[in-house]
Amino acid sequence: MKIRGLLLTSFAMITVVMGIVAYLGHLHITETAQSMRTLRTQDTPALTTLLEMTAATRRASIKAIEFSMHGEERDHAKAHEALVQLNELYATYRDILNEEESAFREQLSSHIERFNRSVRSYLEVAHDSAVAETLDEQQGLHTSRSRLVKLIKNEPTDISLQQANNLLLIKSEARKVSIKTVEYALRGEEADREKAKGAMDVLRVAKLRYQREAQATGRLNPALGNAIHDYLAVSADYLERLSQRRHAVDSVYDKESDLHTGRKTLIKALYPVIDQHYA
Repeated sequence: MKIRGLLLTSFAMITVVMGIVAYLGHLHITETAQSMRTLRTQDTPALTTLLEMTAATRRASIKAIEFSMHGEERDHAKAHEALVQLNELYATYRDILNEEESAFREQLSSHIERFNRSVRSYLEVAHDSAVAETLDEQQGLHTSRSRLVKLIKNEPTDISLQQANNLLLIKSEARKVSIKTVEYALRGEEADREKAKGAMDVLRVAKLRYQREAQATGRLNPALGNAIHDYLAVSADYLERLSQRRHAVDSVYDKESDLHTGRKTLIKALYPVIDQHYA
């Protein structure tokens, strides 16, 4: 009888343990299923939407800048299309967020509104005539410098070391003039303008030294002297015109700076959330 009781007790305990295990297993399966549903219905679409929002933000920024550089209406249209896509994606993402994430939703909405304003404001002035003229003249400056550098490279190699150094100095200072004038166009800092003018002065002195020594050896290349003269004239004219339209150009570049700031702020807000999805 005692043995029979022990067997029944053992069997009952086993049954209880198996029941507990089965119950816990059921709970785990239920939680796993719920997690899969959440992943399928919320997490995965949210991640996809965030990645698409990031791409649309960058596309709007790139197309706006390309419009400012080339003036192509298709770039203008594509920038607007990217903004529309961004706003539609945000509307989709906003519906996915739960109530606990309302603070982030408001923050993200503010960043998107700011980015929209910065892009539209930039597009209004991006292809301003002052900027277009500056870019055209900048190309003329580069063309003149390239012609000069090519002539220097074609000079005979059997020249004195002093004359070779003169040519190296001319080539180097010509490049410095280009670099500093472009930096002045981009940043508007008077220091860049002064450095460009300083390089032009060095270039004039180097030109005179080259001509004097080349004439003494009977190896003067008139085409090279003319190229230096033309490059100096183009550079001086470019700096003068740029100074005259400085205010208009600065206005455009200020709006371009706002565009970059708006894009960086928005993407900086998106990245931590994207990282959470990948964690």
